[in-house]
Amino acid sequence: MLPAALSQVLFCSLVLVIQPGLSSATLCSAEFECGDAADNLIDVVHDASTEELCQKMCSLNANCNYYTWFEEDSLCFLLSDCQDQDKPCEACHTGPVVCPSTIPPSTTNHPENCASPSDPPNGRFDCDASSKECHLLCDPGYVTSGKSSVSCSRYSQWSQDPRQMSCEKAVLLVTGGDGGLQFVELYTSTNSCVTTMPSLPDLRGMHSLDYVDGEVLLCGGYSSRLSCLTLQPNNTWTKHSNLTRNRSSHSSAVYNSDLYLIGGGEANTTEVFRHNNNNDNQWQLAWNVPEGTDGCSVTTAPGTAIVTGGHGCTKCAYQFNLQTGEKTKLQNMNEGRTSHGCAFYQFDGDDYILAAGGWDGHNLRSSEVFSLKTGKWRIVGDLKESKRGLQLAVVEGGKVLATGGRVGSWVDSVEVFDVEMEQWSQGLPLTHRRAYHGVTAVPGTRFGCTGTA
Repeated sequence: MLPAALSQVLFCSLVLVIQPGLSSATLCSAEFECGDAADNLIDVVHDASTEELCQKMCSLNANCNYYTWFEEDSLCFLLSDCQDQDKPCEACHTGPVVCPSTIPPSTTNHPENCASPSDPPNGRFDCDASSKECHLLCDPGYVTSGKSSVSCSRYSQWSQDPRQMSCEKAVLLVTGGDGGLQFVELYTSTNSCVTTMPSLPDLRGMHSLDYVDGEVLLCGGYSSRLSCLTLQPNNTWTKHSNLTRNRSSHSSAVYNSDLYLIGGGEANTTEVFRHNNNNDNQWQLAWNVPEGTDGCSVTTAPGTAIVTGGHGCTKCAYQFNLQTGEKTKLQNMNEGRTSHGCAFYQFDGDDYILAAGGWDGHNLRSSEVFSLKTGKWRIVGDLKESKRGLQLAVVEGGKVLATGGRVGSWVDSVEVFDVEMEQWSQGLPLTHRRAYHGVTAVPGTRFGCTGTA
């Protein structure tokens, strides 16, 4: 009895002999690898003497959509998908199991176009022609169920089916902060989720927390200023990367599934983590910012972030172009603010920024709203408590929350902002008292939360 792998190789060789029409004309490969995604490798076949044989092995496996043939070693990798198609290699050939009839064989160029994906409910695709990528942008209060980016391959095929990408109602992930430096919890306004989670591996406060391209990244903070953590599928935290500068009290923004960290108490730069071609998890310098840029930021549109307040200019609001760093001064806030909270939300078809609480020689109760349509700030209802070190977020399909903060000491209170009446009401408290913590909207299904999708 022959070993199964050898039998399969002999069978494929026989098929090639009796089908003389199968030749290099059926190949449309190019010299690149499919990145380092561990879950796309189905099998490795040894002694694959030709690329045609490797392609045939792929065609015999129902789960195989791509193959990579290594010429020198005669190895054939059978792959379920091929998301990163810009990693060049020598003496290797990667191609689809079936060549699209409209694409010339052996091309090394990107296709002119992929079909534009249809927008899902509560979101839209923003497509970049130069990178051949589309990014799913969800409405405030919603997040992607998984990755937010999808790329068009050189075979004019999507790296994943955009029809399977969706925006779901978000729940709130809360990490660290004074009073709860290692504590992590999930929060919903109805207490419908399991709230406690494994602790952080180190102390974190004044850090950033972001959900970007299906991944949770926690960066910087006054106790661990140079490192970033990522949340694993089993809800434990591991080291992700090292920053280029010490950062705490910085802010963050997302563009094209890339994460930008802006300023901070000790940093006068912005750095970016790019999701493509970054297998070493390296951060890059993006652009410089003035000293004291430690305000609160929100992403308002593709490639645009607005930073409010901070020690450099407590009343100022600036709009930044995330690609170039070019900034535009907006109307000043009515009150100077540091250590405040901010959030981007939508109501009745218009876009708004809410800034609340903070410090201006004393704890603040006041709140104000900036209309992106009119370019003006206006005072709205006060918080229930005067506090600094609070964090704002939009979850559950559009609900605006203000969490934690420092009154005299740390508090566990949560307030809910009514976007129509522009007033605050008391919500259910957090599990832990905390201030200067991190928050980000995450998909409830990722954590087994029911009633949120």
